[in-house]
Amino acid sequence: MREQEKQAKDRDLSAGSLSSIGAAEIQSYLRDIEYPAGKDELLKQAQKAQAPEGVLALIGEFPDQQYNSAVHVSQMLDRLHH
Repeated sequence: MREQEKQAKDRDLSAGSLSSIGAAEIQSYLRDIEYPAGKDELLKQAQKAQAPEGVLALIGEFPDQQYNSAVHVSQMLDRLHH
């Protein structure tokens, strides 16, 4: 992805609807995390991966608990979207 497209996407995620953020998007910023991981660890990894504010805000809405896998994170994202 070109840098201009990435910056535009990051702006959209920062200002846009959190419901537009999908599991693949979240996972792209968490790909280096080791599970199980708590909410704080998810946030730290997303920040380290330079996730846009929208992604960080969405992870911030997750319950404070242990997440055992990427699937568990995706399931929580699905619950937040519904």
